[in-house]
Amino acid sequence: MDEGISERDPFADVACALCGATQAPTQMATANGHPVCLPCLDDLKRETKASQVSSAVIPTAVVGGLIGALLGASVWGGIAIATDVEIGYIAVLVGFLSGVGVKLGARGALGGPLPMVAAACSLVGLVAAKYLIAAHIVTKAVAEQGGPSLGYLDSQVVTIITENFGSLLGIFDILWVVLAVGAAMRVPAGQHVNVQ
Repeated sequence: MDEGISERDPFADVACALCGATQAPTQMATANGHPVCLPCLDDLKRETKASQVSSAVIPTAVVGGLIGALLGASVWGGIAIATDVEIGYIAVLVGFLSGVGVKLGARGALGGPLPMVAAACSLVGLVAAKYLIAAHIVTKAVAEQGGPSLGYLDSQVVTIITENFGSLLGIFDILWVVLAVGAAMRVPAGQHVNVQ
């Protein structure tokens, strides 16, 4: 063997990747390719089990996701109305807040159907933001032409927007949807732990 190269002693103590404690290799397990001591392995198993999704948390996760999505839509719409510029990358905030809402609503559970719930909620938020921005444009245009003062939820405004919703969408909206849905799904996604 070369003098500069040393082999690792297979019987030497190994440090736990989570707590740093050293143990004999026979007292260690492997989680996602990293050595962990048995107490940390027990903690990891307990945390993984606690974060599993039960059907009981789905309704509250949906409510939380919708609240987050509508909050994000309000921010995006408010900024667009205040600046007269629709800043598309704020759509990521809509997705992120949807995911946070789902995670909070699920009471810490992760994975399972929750990323899809967050994605659906973020789409609702994106549509709501687009509607808010379009309603502002329509009501402002009607007022400038001397028409009646209309609210954002007035039936005439709703009709105008729903009949022309396709024309409100541009090529960049596809990008914003992808980014928002990706951000939404990442927040409540569970982490896969491979224990050996």
